[in-house]
Amino acid sequence: MQRPPATGFQIVQSHRAGRLLTALSLIFAGVPLYGWLAGMPIEHVLILAGLWLATSAWLMRYWYNVPRGRLGWDGDSWHWSGAAEPLKAVAIQYDFQTSVWLLLLPTSGQSFGVWMDADPKQMSLWRSMRRALVGADSFRPEPHNAPEVGR
Repeated sequence: MQRPPATGFQIVQSHRAGRLLTALSLIFAGVPLYGWLAGMPIEHVLILAGLWLATSAWLMRYWYNVPRGRLGWDGDSWHWSGAAEPLKAVAIQYDFQTSVWLLLLPTSGQSFGVWMDADPKQMSLWRSMRRALVGADSFRPEPHNAPEVGR
């Protein structure tokens, strides 16, 4: 199997992810509203509203602080902008064809997730990055010390 060719992609703040998190927040705003309309005690409604507000604020803060940078594949390993060493692994968590949620595993330190969106102006670059993500993930060299079968 041949490895995918080298490529790189600039990861910016995902507006799709922001819209998704905003939609989820608005959907869950219905919980305290439903409790109020169903005659729940006002103290419970206020607790639900406070939880909704805190969760929504956390989600928006999380979205705002998602790492941005350049993800590159050199044909052999993955690199993240600003990191001295190559990444240990890049794993696709969710793939929506024009948006991908990735988990990046650095050699040292904690793993982190990034959301990549296709840029309509650079679809050929997007397609090459997706080929690298899928191809590099499926490339598994044969183990050197595997026992021979049939002997």
